[in-house]
Amino acid sequence: MVRPEGWSGFDVTVEVAGQALKEYEDEDVPDEERSLTRYVEVVTGTKFGIRVKLDASFKWFKQIITFESGSIICSN
Repeated sequence: MVRPEGWSGFDVTVEVAGQALKEYEDEDVPDEERSLTRYVEVVTGTKFGIRVKLDASFKWFKQIITFESGSIICSN
C-alpha cells in the first residue's frame, strides 16, 4: 500500500487477480511531499489493476489525482 507519511484516508495498491503486489522502494528516488515512487514485480503480459481508496478523512489538495502515465479526475 502506498501512502505518503502523515496522510490519512488515502491508499493505493497494485493488484493482480485481486491480490495486492509487494511494493519495493528505490533508494535512488527520494519521496517528496506529495509524491511517492514504488515498484512492483510482475510478469510481462500480466494484467494488473490500480486500486485507489479514498475515505472522508482524505484532505484534497486539488480536484485531481495524477499518475505518471495519465490522470484520473476525482471530485470530493
